[in-house]
Amino acid sequence: MSHMRLCAARHEAGHAVVGQSLGLTLLDVSISASGDGRTRFEHPGAFTVDYAAALLAGPAAEIELHGHRVADTLRRMRSVRSWDEVATDYSAAMPILIEHGMPFDVLFRSVREYLRIPSVEAAAEILARELVRAGHGSGNVLAQLPDANVLWATTMRRWTRRCSRKVHRPRHGLPAQNRLEVESSPGHQRRTRSCSRAPHRRHRFVHSTLGTVPQR
Repeated sequence: MSHMRLCAARHEAGHAVVGQSLGLTLLDVSISASGDGRTRFEHPGAFTVDYAAALLAGPAAEIELHGHRVADTLRRMRSVRSWDEVATDYSAAMPILIEHGMPFDVLFRSVREYLRIPSVEAAAEILARELVRAGHGSGNVLAQLPDANVLWATTMRRWTRRCSRKVHRPRHGLPAQNRLEVESSPGHQRRTRSCSRAPHRRHRFVHSTLGTVPQR
C-alpha cells in the first residue's frame, strides 16, 4: 500500500465524513493511482461554517489519522506558493470564516477533536481503506454515525468555550514578566524567580520585585 495513496485517502475521507456529518450531500469521493484525490459535495446554496469545516477536515485528517505534525500541516496550509490540496482547502475556507466571524483556531481544533471520536475515526478509516483498494468509495457513513450532529455540536461548544476563556482571560494587573513565588528550603526566606506562564498549570503568582518577602 502506497504511503502517498493512503495519506490522500485519509485526506479525502476526512472531507467526506465531516461533510456528511454536518448535512452536506456527498456526490463522489475518489483518489487516482498517483495519489490525487477529489471529494465533491452538492452545492450548499450558501457557504456556511459547516462547509468550511468540511474543507478543513482534509488537513485535520492528515494530522489525526495519518500522524502528520501539526506545525508542518499549518505551514503547508498557509503557504501562498503551495498548490497542494492542504493549501487549497485553507484558501477556500478562510473567506467563509472571515465572513461569518468564526476564528480559524476554534473550527480547526473542533474538526480535529471530532475526528478523534472513536466512531468517527473508525468510519473515516474504513472509507480511506476502501478508497485505497478501489479508487473510489460510497462515502455513506451516516449509517455508522447516527448521532453525528450531537457529537459535532458538543465538540464545537467545548472548543468555543475553551478558546473564549483563553482570549478573554482577565490579567488582573499582572506585569509583563510574571513571577512565581517559591520556597527554596525550610528556614530560608522566600524569594521570587521569573518564569513563563503556562496556561495549563495553576501557579501562584505574586506581584512583587526580586527580593525577600516577609515570612508569615
